[in-house]
Amino acid sequence: MDLDQERLMAALPTAVMVVDELDRLLLLNPAAEQLFDISFASLKQAKLARIIAEDHPLFLLIDLCRTRQGLITDHNLSLASPIIGSHTVSVDLAPVDPEGKTIILSIVPQTNTNKFAEHWKQRSVARTMDGFTAMLGHEIKNPLSGIKGAAQLLSPIMD
Repeated sequence: MDLDQERLMAALPTAVMVVDELDRLLLLNPAAEQLFDISFASLKQAKLARIIAEDHPLFLLIDLCRTRQGLITDHNLSLASPIIGSHTVSVDLAPVDPEGKTIILSIVPQTNTNKFAEHWKQRSVARTMDGFTAMLGHEIKNPLSGIKGAAQLLSPIMD
């Protein structure tokens, strides 16, 4: 990898891993090092199974990506081990080479995604409440207008 590619990978805010056909770690960018609180230098050429159990669904996703030779996405995937801690993530996998042996994984902590979704959900609820309040006001105003009109008509009779 030349210097420009290294700078690009280092600048990415998304955690990125690259594994070869034997599931050895070829790359772990700084965002991934930070997410998993682990240094790539300590894992260089180590198998992914060193940090994630071999029976983890992530390995099935990697195999599926190799088989289909296309993008695979999964959400709410739990990555947990004594080495990397516990993380709920969204992961995108794609083959790097034409044979589909080398796979790149883009990993986004679900907390960020959940915060974004929660923000939009709250905005939607606020809009819904505004709409509900306007509708309720309208529904209350209509009968009150009728009552007010009837009271005005009865007012001269009552005097």
